[in-house]
Amino acid sequence: MIADSEAPALAIAERGRAKKAPLMEQRLFLWSLSALVLVVVIAAWHFITAANLIHRIILPAPAVVLATAPRLLFDRDFPGHLGITLIEIFVGFALGSLLGLGMGLAMAMSPMLRKAFFPMAVAFQATPRVILATLVIAWFG
Repeated sequence: MIADSEAPALAIAERGRAKKAPLMEQRLFLWSLSALVLVVVIAAWHFITAANLIHRIILPAPAVVLATAPRLLFDRDFPGHLGITLIEIFVGFALGSLLGLGMGLAMAMSPMLRKAFFPMAVAFQATPRVILATLVIAWFG
């Protein structure tokens, strides 16, 4: 038999368990939904490539990618290429961050610079990234 002094603690524990059950169900649902989306995307990818809607050079079939991936990952040139790519990513991020921080500080400290560069900064923020990427590729190759 439960003593009266233990009853509030048991009630709190039961409420905690009651709250955990829906949370676990929600997590299971979200994981299941994520897995379903992955399956649908891979199936759509397969059907698009099987129907030749996109050329196989542009988008190879999932089976081809799966068959080729181990050979490419264990190629002796892969670590070197991966290293160069990672260095380019980090150097680009660092340079862009320093440039953005410098421009932001300069614009914050100088009203003249703010008036000169603020419209351009707003225009870049409003422009979709896909368009900016296309322009950068066209300008710099």
